Amino acid sequence: MLSLRIETAEFISKLQTYKELTGKAMGEVILEQGRLLAIRLTQLTFPKTASVGKRRVAIDVGKVYLQSKWFTDIFSFRNTKYGERLQNAVRSRDAGAVTDIFQNSPKLNLIRVEPFDASRHARLRRDGRIKIPNPNSFPVADQSKVRAYEGRRKKNVGTAKSGWAACASALGRNQPSWLNRSGTGKVENHSADTEKPYIVLTNTVSYFSALDSKAHIVSRALEGRGNDMIKSAKLALKRAAKQANLD
Repeated sequence: MLSLRIETAEFISKLQTYKELTGKAMGEVILEQGRLLAIRLTQLTFPKTASVGKRRVAIDVGKVYLQSKWFTDIFSFRNTKYGERLQNAVRSRDAGAVTDIFQNSPKLNLIRVEPFDASRHARLRRDGRIKIPNPNSFPVADQSKVRAYEGRRKKNVGTAKSGWAACASALGRNQPSWLNRSGTGKVENHSADTEKPYIVLTNTVSYFSALDSKAHIVSRALEGRGNDMIKSAKLALKRAAKQANLD
């Protein structure tokens, strides 16, 4: 779990500058920028869309488990002397026959014909991705289990992103329905505190910290939001000056 409290020196300095440029109360500034920061964090956390995330899941699962459709969609049987025999063995889910063919094929002899083992996918993940170049497991008799596993993984798409989306929603900015997952994020809103207003945004998804260590999502969001709020305040001042014929 990663808690983010808006208290970095640089960002606080920009909040103060923004307050002075706009004439807004600090509590109003904290609420406004906390909401915009939550939106920026949501945008920067992968995936961009549900379809992009599901496609990546399919690719990663396919890098570990060879699926029967590969033999008809991708593999060219005309380029191997085992073609028809292999095709028949795959279609009949004959693990022994497939193993025999693989062991005698220089293209396929590194693939294990074995029962489906979900832990293989977990063991091969590095920084959330599968790095191996080719599938190394062919659960020929358990193809339905591979498809079911892929389906379960797809249901988790956007979980880390939903943590920040929940924060944005709590602060008044609704997010896409595919990111609505209860318990993934929360907000402590103390923007009305007259002494020291603040907001705490918390992404409760346990693996977000690992994602952030690689993608630097939080630091990028703070930097981008800080720059944007100063830019927007200066533009607002320019427009006001122009309207008053003071420029």
